[in-house]
Amino acid sequence: MSRLLFKRLLGLFLNPLKTQQATIVITVSVGISLYPDHGEDAETLLRKADAAMYHVKNDAKNGYLLHSE
Repeated sequence: MSRLLFKRLLGLFLNPLKTQQATIVITVSVGISLYPDHGEDAETLLRKADAAMYHVKNDAKNGYLLHSE
């Protein structure tokens, strides 16, 4: 997976959505795990991607992180 791809995806959410009643700001936190480097079954890959996502949420928000041990 390319960093450019994730930066482009996150860029889609940079601008607030404006309605007549409110301005809505969306943040995106993405955790990434890769087969087979981080696991060989869906449960393990999802668990590790979830852990990476929570690191993003707790640190900076609005970003992505590749799982690491």
